[in-house]
Amino acid sequence: MRMSGYTKLFNSILASTVWREPDHVRLVWITLLAMADKHGVAEASIPGLADFARVSVEQCRDAIDVLCALDPDSRSQDFEGRRIMPVDGGWQILNHAKYRQKVNEDERRDYLRRKQAEYRKSRLSTNVNNVSDKSTLSTQAEAEAEAEADTEAQTETEAEADAAPIRVVRGGGLIRSSLDVEKARTRCAYVGARLDVPHKLHADLIRDTGGEDAAGRLLRLYAVLDAQLEASGEAIAPDVFKWLTGKWRAWVAPQQQEQAAQDRRAKMLAAARKVREVRP
Repeated sequence: MRMSGYTKLFNSILASTVWREPDHVRLVWITLLAMADKHGVAEASIPGLADFARVSVEQCRDAIDVLCALDPDSRSQDFEGRRIMPVDGGWQILNHAKYRQKVNEDERRDYLRRKQAEYRKSRLSTNVNNVSDKSTLSTQAEAEAEAEADTEAQTETEAEADAAPIRVVRGGGLIRSSLDVEKARTRCAYVGARLDVPHKLHADLIRDTGGEDAAGRLLRLYAVLDAQLEASGEAIAPDVFKWLTGKWRAWVAPQQQEQAAQDRRAKMLAAARKVREVRP
């Protein structure tokens, strides 16, 4: 397995419910974060993950069960407190897109600060090189120039950091401002890197899906589709309602067929029991 890059570990993890878990759960969780690719997928087998996390295979299995389970006390209830879900070849970190966006916003602000610092340094250097013999006037001009640069730097930094809620980056992904994400959360049941699911559409799909934990199963589906969108660059066309409904039908059809087959078997067994009961 080839791994590169880094994962930013937010200090908010110290106040999360996962930090109250046993050591082996925390080790596996941090290992998954470190292994995850740009789409939030950590590829490994249970024994391989156990080796990376330096825990036993049994401890690794227990940690995976904990991280896949509901957590009613979790601060984030986007996936009812679940942190990961199994995918082909490993696990999907469910809130990866949200925290990656925070990293991108932090990096953008750091970039703006560096550029403004370079700008101020350049302005000051220009003022020093053009100094005249009138030291008093020069000092005053330098002070005024620095004050002006500071004001411009603060104004431009704040404006650039808060403006343009969405911008396109390499790979077709979207980086949104925290304000844009908060607005999206008021109207959507799921907010991802590429996929937003309005509350009405989510409610309709829950009703049509049926069965146990329909909402949780759908949220896991959204996360998988969101990761696939980022990887493929596919467009959501003509709109999210038609696009997601089509994906949902392909996803739910095998489940409905299996449920229908189970219902038929149950009816046959019930009929067989009745026949046995009426026999003398």
